[in-house]
Amino acid sequence: MKDKVDWVISLALAQNSIKDWKQGEISGFEFSNSVTFRSSFGFSPFILRFNFNYAAGIIYTNNKDIDSHYFMPTDNKLGGECVLVYPVGWKLDPCISAQFNTQLTRSFKYIRGKKISTASLWDPVTSIETFGLELSKANKGDYYTSRLGLSLKQIRASEFTMLTDDFKTRDVKERYKSQTGIQWSNNAKVAITESLTYRGTLSMFGAFEDLTKWTFKMTNKFEIKVFKAIGVTINFDLAYDERQLVGLQYKQNIRFGFIVTPN
Repeated sequence: MKDKVDWVISLALAQNSIKDWKQGEISGFEFSNSVTFRSSFGFSPFILRFNFNYAAGIIYTNNKDIDSHYFMPTDNKLGGECVLVYPVGWKLDPCISAQFNTQLTRSFKYIRGKKISTASLWDPVTSIETFGLELSKANKGDYYTSRLGLSLKQIRASEFTMLTDDFKTRDVKERYKSQTGIQWSNNAKVAITESLTYRGTLSMFGAFEDLTKWTFKMTNKFEIKVFKAIGVTINFDLAYDERQLVGLQYKQNIRFGFIVTPN
């Protein structure tokens, strides 16, 4: 189903609490900006949908592991997705999708007081191509899409090979890794009230080589409009990937600043 153009631009200050594979565990105050864009185009008999997002910020903090104040990047993500849907009139329509996710700039974390670089632009970059079925609903600016299909997941790296390296071959640094499996992807936007909007995504991937181990990423954002272009955003993200971190990754923040939307 064709849905309306949906975009959000934000510029904010934030209180932050983070634990992930790129940065470790930190907390502090952050200045950030982000853009998300979603649009679809109909050309009979297909629907082509684009999703794009980037987020960048800088945080001033006191690391919990070392007695030192410093600046470091936060959010630091760039991603996009293209979905081609053939609406045959069923509840589930055939579709093909391609997406990528990477970083905007160099990321690092502190280990025993030493700054360790963990990622950079396009290093690593993850791409997923999927063929499957989509359930899509849209109504007055709200939407929900859910896709399930067969996927090819590819990770490419140059300097930062943690996600691509095969630990069994100690003398070789693999810079490319591919897996075939199953992907389940969800995207939603709901206007709860005139001043409160929820946006969320959920993506899961299981490789055929071991379907007992899945990776997942979930994002949740609540936008609260205080005035026309000023508001509060509450973000809570969860992720799990054993290659990145043994345990649950999370990112929570509350941001106050400018929020620009088409409404």
